[in-house]
Amino acid sequence: MIEKIFQKNEEIINVFYLFNKLLIIAVSSYFAFYIRIKDEKFYDYLVVTSILILIYLILEVLIFKKNRFYQKKISLVFYQDINHFFISIFILIFLGVILKVTSFYSRFWLISLIILSSLLLLIHKYFFNYLYNKLIQTNLLTKNVLLIGNFDDCKRLLKEFRKENKFHFRLCNFIDKHKLNNLFPIQQIELDKKLSHNLTYYNISQVWILAAENINRKSLMNKLSHIPIDIRTLYSNEYHRDILLDNLNGYSIFDTSLSPFYGFNYILKFLFDYSLGFIFFIISFPIILFFGTLILIEDGKPFLFIQKRHGWDGRVVNIYKLRSLKKTQNNSQVSENDKRVLKVGRFIRRFSIDELPQFFNVLKGDMSIVGPRPHAVEHNDEFSKQVKGFMLRHKCKPGLTGLAQMKGYRGNITDKKQLTQRYEQDMLYIKKWSIFLDVYIVLQTAIKVFIQKAH
Repeated sequence: MIEKIFQKNEEIINVFYLFNKLLIIAVSSYFAFYIRIKDEKFYDYLVVTSILILIYLILEVLIFKKNRFYQKKISLVFYQDINHFFISIFILIFLGVILKVTSFYSRFWLISLIILSSLLLLIHKYFFNYLYNKLIQTNLLTKNVLLIGNFDDCKRLLKEFRKENKFHFRLCNFIDKHKLNNLFPIQQIELDKKLSHNLTYYNISQVWILAAENINRKSLMNKLSHIPIDIRTLYSNEYHRDILLDNLNGYSIFDTSLSPFYGFNYILKFLFDYSLGFIFFIISFPIILFFGTLILIEDGKPFLFIQKRHGWDGRVVNIYKLRSLKKTQNNSQVSENDKRVLKVGRFIRRFSIDELPQFFNVLKGDMSIVGPRPHAVEHNDEFSKQVKGFMLRHKCKPGLTGLAQMKGYRGNITDKKQLTQRYEQDMLYIKKWSIFLDVYIVLQTAIKVFIQKAH
């Protein structure tokens, strides 16, 4: 799931690249100082170096146009990295002249700093390009894309992106079927009932719709409504300039349906999940063993119940729970006073103790602490027929608890209205997500679990 960080852009890589450049300037200044200068002036040079780094950072952030993708061109190191460094040096000297402090600092230090920084920035560019290519080769940066559009439009896009190996166009669906060409370099696919399975099989992470006059976007989105994968609409430059949200290789991009969990958002949620998941798993492990023993005494092996449920992007994952029902082939939802429930099962379901093994799912990366609650695969298939777009709630990892559960929509689903309300709360969570919302839901869940009876 690490590749999710880079699904929309590579801003994190650019931030890391910038951090390395700042570190290079600091290290160069350190070595330039210790070549000839005595230790007693170190603090003065430290202050000047900090000011230089701050100036360079401001230039990078405010002057240079923000890049959403990492640029590999070696020429950039001269007219961007080193150029900004020289501008920073000139600004620093100008400030020194105004404050009349230039005589306090060594010219040898300044010349050594310029030579070392320039040389290291150039070496760094080559080395970073090497690491970047390695990340692409391991598919951590590659976006597997399904193209939907006219034959000529798809062909033109492939030609324009042929040098962009960060995008891997694996599947294509043509709107103008009469131009279908068996020699087209991408696997052709139909938007039918097998679409979800095929997207999972080909590990597709994005769907790109190439806008055209003969494309009915409403009809197309209806066909894709059950696909929990990021969808982006691309326009050529002469169209829809007023709704430009992003630009890539001459295409204006509109995010029709995009998960909020990418880049820094995903890292933040990742750290939140794994820190709390580890703490709660350690705390709950003795409780799991205790009630697992009671289950073994009452009904024998196994004490864990493993069920296949849909995870992020609709991929099937194994979810672990303490077994609260007697061994049976009946997989229907549990109802009130259900005879299948074990004696110990009623207690662990009352306080949601049966859910504790799912902290292991969090540590595995299959689940989050907070997110839409996952349903059994067969239940999801049924619910998808009742609520249009129901699978869109899987545009993030499923959670141990969620906004719907906090609002009281938990337990057995008895009617379509309740199902719709749960779906609406899950989609609201995806739309309004913030780390503060996650913290709030966790705290509210901890309170509600002791006062709200679960069936």
